[in-house]
Amino acid sequence: MLRRFTVPVLILFLLGICGYSHADTLDPCASDRIDLQPYMRVWEAPRHGMSAGEALQHSSDFVPLNELQPRDPTSEYWLLIPVNKPCDSARYVALTFAELTFTELFIFQRDSCILQRTAGKFRKGSEISRYDGRFFFTFPLQPLEGQQFLIRVHHTKHYQPQFNFELKTEASFRRDMILKFRIDFWLQGALLMFFLYNLISLLVTGFRPYLWLLIIIAGIGLNGVSLGGYLIDWFFDENPETGWLFNIHFLHLGIFGIYLLLIDFWQLPQKRPDLYKWLKVLIYVLLVVAVVSFLLDYFYSDYNLMNNINLASSTIAIAFVVFCCWECWPQLNRAQRFLVYGIIIIALGGLSLNIYSVLAHELSNLVAPYVTGITMLGMVILFSTGLKEELRQLEIEKHSAVRALAKLQQQQNVLLENQVERRTLELQSSNEKLIQQTHLLAERNERIETLINELNHRVKNNLQMLYSLTSLQLPQVKD
Repeated sequence: MLRRFTVPVLILFLLGICGYSHADTLDPCASDRIDLQPYMRVWEAPRHGMSAGEALQHSSDFVPLNELQPRDPTSEYWLLIPVNKPCDSARYVALTFAELTFTELFIFQRDSCILQRTAGKFRKGSEISRYDGRFFFTFPLQPLEGQQFLIRVHHTKHYQPQFNFELKTEASFRRDMILKFRIDFWLQGALLMFFLYNLISLLVTGFRPYLWLLIIIAGIGLNGVSLGGYLIDWFFDENPETGWLFNIHFLHLGIFGIYLLLIDFWQLPQKRPDLYKWLKVLIYVLLVVAVVSFLLDYFYSDYNLMNNINLASSTIAIAFVVFCCWECWPQLNRAQRFLVYGIIIIALGGLSLNIYSVLAHELSNLVAPYVTGITMLGMVILFSTGLKEELRQLEIEKHSAVRALAKLQQQQNVLLENQVERRTLELQSSNEKLIQQTHLLAERNERIETLINELNHRVKNNLQMLYSLTSLQLPQVKD
């Protein structure tokens, strides 16, 4: 069951990886946790596939770890640790390490191999013992004399392997595992709660910056899950190399969300088209880096070169984003400046991780999930506050606009009523004039009709008189 919750916390002994003195024999009962590097002798095998017996035959070629001059980081390295002070009774111990892709443990009692186990980041789950994990072996340490640990390390990620093996008691190992699970649970759980909160806020408000914040949280959160080894254990137990390919691309997804958030929340296309143009260039560069990283990891497993490329591109991106904050600061309102505070936190976390990655190389993966998770929480809290402030300002502006619109509508109604009243009076006056004109026309028509009737009567009378005169004269006319 322990194999399902692998990658123990090994930060404490990282402080001692740079300096130690060689010791001859190991006393496994001296302490709850013992750094094995001072007791190691190491040999870089000239070829792959050697057996443990063949490696022991070259015991004279083993040198102290601080005298090793490695030729190829992908070589097979054999580590020999003598145990000449056995405990009085059998006790369960855990042999832990970090980041090594393929590791095999042999415990020899004189010339006989009494225990053989396999582990490693890229080891198939079916090849790992039930009580072991990808980064630890658990076994009973027998009270036998003449024992020696022989460890084969084959690191395929093109990093120089760090032989940070540590021997812990069962109680110490359990404390470290519980501490790690608690930190991971609370950190990833907090990110998940913020993700759900912003998802609900997006569905309720429809405010688009919440979508970009969701992309950021998803990318950074999945990057932490992947670096913690959970993605491999949950979904790629039999094909861990494929599961590890997604790690850097989750980080790319988070960076892509930050770019979109800057563009949209600060309205760069309208306010700063010059910065918007360069941010689009950075997005294209991010896509190219993502493709190159995938090709390097998938075809060559050169995670070292991939990491160096991403370190350079991320440093440039951080510098440009900080420059954008500096340039846009005078034009930003109170809500938009909260994003600047969050970006400063992310920039500090990213730069510290880049510096630590340059110094500690692959071992920076041990602290990266916690640094990115904590900085992400700070950024989400600040930006969520900024979004709430932005929504509050929008609501205030909306209410002000509604009040102004209502006042304008009221004024418009008054003007309209005045116009209607004035027009009504004009219509009434026009109607009265029309009525008066109608009466005058009626009277005029009546007078004209009377005159016409009188004219007709007089004409009739005249015609009647002419007819009478003609009738009187007609008998006297002979022609």
